[in-house]
Amino acid sequence: MRTCRVNNSSAASNNGVLMIHAKILAGLQKELQNKYEIASTIRHKGEKGRARESGVAEFLRENLPEAYGVGTGELFSFEIEGSSPQCDIIVYDRMKMPVFGKQTTVQQIPIEGVFAVIEVRSVIDTNALKDAARKFQAIRDLWTSAYPMAEKENEEEGPSFFLFGFKWMTTERSCLRFLRSSGEEDCTLVALDSGSSLWVGPTDRSKAARPVWLQNTDPEVGMYSTLAFFFFGVLSCCQRESRRLNIVRILQSSSVTAAEQALATDGAIACFSRNLFLRRLNADRAQQLKRGVMPRRNAVGTYCHNRKRRDSEAGAIHASDCSGGCGGYDSTVSCSRLRTALDWLSRN
Repeated sequence: MRTCRVNNSSAASNNGVLMIHAKILAGLQKELQNKYEIASTIRHKGEKGRARESGVAEFLRENLPEAYGVGTGELFSFEIEGSSPQCDIIVYDRMKMPVFGKQTTVQQIPIEGVFAVIEVRSVIDTNALKDAARKFQAIRDLWTSAYPMAEKENEEEGPSFFLFGFKWMTTERSCLRFLRSSGEEDCTLVALDSGSSLWVGPTDRSKAARPVWLQNTDPEVGMYSTLAFFFFGVLSCCQRESRRLNIVRILQSSSVTAAEQALATDGAIACFSRNLFLRRLNADRAQQLKRGVMPRRNAVGTYCHNRKRRDSEAGAIHASDCSGGCGGYDSTVSCSRLRTALDWLSRN
């Protein structure tokens, strides 16, 4: 999904007076920055990271509309196997999409209902840009694998991405190169102490836009607008409709998967039973040969009137059904033969 785009000719003027929402968000930005400074005193890296992420997640939970959920965990699709890497913050459709493990520390959220994925870092530097690029691309690949025809059919695109950092320790050129590298207008950079990125271009979405860097935080002049750009960027992503789920198709795929698992289990049991049956049959024959007594009926219920036919059939069963262990089991073999073998084992 593309992030918010600003037209080249658009301009806004409020006669230099801050609106109420701007004042509120400026105050919240200072508060969030203070929370980060306190969290920076924590020595344990894992706990420090959780404190850092929780501040941003708490801000979104308190200020986004109730229809949008804020979680952390992994993304998956109802269409394909596999899941995404761990995501710091996930903004999703709370009203229409299920979330598995909602009360646990790691949720599993369907990508069909995800509006935005946010990675939170203490510092935006070269390493943070590389890590975010790999993670965001893995999530893009998950979406395109699940819905390869979405773009051609002019359907909604996948989630938008935000790399949120508290301190900016790289160059503007590196940030813009990172934004252009994917070839998509789906990513935004935010450095709370410096500024944020913005895509600028014509209103015609078929024409490419270009990323620019805005210096929208400057404590010396009392400007704290970065959090406002971040908040309304996320809110803009949430304005689209989440993808409708095909419940019938999901149930059908779940039934097929369950049937395949049952078939595999039955196959393993059948192969084990056949091997056990043949070992029992061969042991009984050895004892009967010693006594000079040969049975006129074998274990699969076929009457054998001569020794040659009996031995050839037993050899065929052994070669076709049990060579190679479970790997040689053919799931199309009649179940009646298996039931007959199991009945024979229970009687003997």
